[in-house]
Amino acid sequence: MATSLRGFIAGLLLGCGGTDTAPLENTPPSFEAQVPAQQALLSLGTPTLLADGSASLHFALDDRYSLAGAKLLVHELWLSAEVWLNDKALGSITGGSFPAVLELPNTLSPGPQTLQFRVTAAAAKSGLLQGARRDHDPHRPMIGEVVLHLAPESHIEWMAYPTRATKLVPRAAVHNAPEGASVAFAAYLDGALVQDLGSADVVRGIAQAEPLEWEGDWWSPESGSEALVQFSATLRDANLQPIDRQVRRGGVRDIAYRSGALTLNGSQSPLLAVRMEESWKGDGTDLLAFTDLGINAIEIHGNYPPKDWLELADESGLQVVLLPRCDGEVFATPEDVDRHQTQLRAQQDQLALETLHHPSILFWTTEGTPQLARRLANSFEGDPLNRLVTGRDIPALSLSPR
Repeated sequence: MATSLRGFIAGLLLGCGGTDTAPLENTPPSFEAQVPAQQALLSLGTPTLLADGSASLHFALDDRYSLAGAKLLVHELWLSAEVWLNDKALGSITGGSFPAVLELPNTLSPGPQTLQFRVTAAAAKSGLLQGARRDHDPHRPMIGEVVLHLAPESHIEWMAYPTRATKLVPRAAVHNAPEGASVAFAAYLDGALVQDLGSADVVRGIAQAEPLEWEGDWWSPESGSEALVQFSATLRDANLQPIDRQVRRGGVRDIAYRSGALTLNGSQSPLLAVRMEESWKGDGTDLLAFTDLGINAIEIHGNYPPKDWLELADESGLQVVLLPRCDGEVFATPEDVDRHQTQLRAQQDQLALETLHHPSILFWTTEGTPQLARRLANSFEGDPLNRLVTGRDIPALSLSPR
């Protein structure tokens, strides 16, 4: 028997435990390739954590990319670390299920580099701040892959394609845009232009083109990979010369909540969902097999969503619901949310931007008491697609392996 999403979330809470820019399959045509890649995600590897909590990485940088806007992303950091670059203290970072992010100084220059970490485990488990990892002891320190994000001083931070019914509204955020800068939007498939999506001047860091009818396929459980295209946003100076360019695979879909029902592209979309467990990441779970069973959605609880799960969901048409802080131990109070608002907002802003180009993500929701959920909702304001749903009954049936 189907139940409401709010109802099955409450039930699950009682029992729950927890761009490397890879080559694109559909590359833009040759005339677009004249715009060089200005941003890069470079894996520095996973450092070996010694018994005393120390870890280090050695790497070298050249001048192929600008080093002015570099950031570190540290995955699977449990739970915090002091960081040094070339023997200079950079400060502390906090991780958990959410990757830790640290901006590097503008003094970074080409040549050999040494990163050092002093990792400290959590003093106590917190579903609110750490998310959940059922296969990890939060009291044991750990550090995962370290990734270096390189970007020029002026660059595209994100692009998104929200919808207004049948119309698409291309948007991009630009860091340190020069005077007279603009952004041109387009969509490609198999190297061919699908649609010119217009352009817009950058105003207070945002470029938003005029709404226009989307001429491609709409993403849905029925269309899946058939509706995926390469979206492009090109930052240009006042003379229309390219400065930076971002390309992301994605799809277009319209999500709305009307008259007590969730609608996808204007039609009601009942959910039959399976809850994904943390341990399944190592089991090689075949998400595509779910569709053969009539399942059309997955729930990712208490975990930063694995990239390969989201890519498979995009391709197969599986819809995704995120509950990033559910681990059965979200016993925080509204006052706890207020106290940690800066950290919570930073985590959720990053999660929002990292998942913007995945059309499979329908929405995410908050966990805990109604008072806690309402207070947490205020920290989701950084999502350009406004995917938060909380305090609403959505018809759904949730399945759990336990």
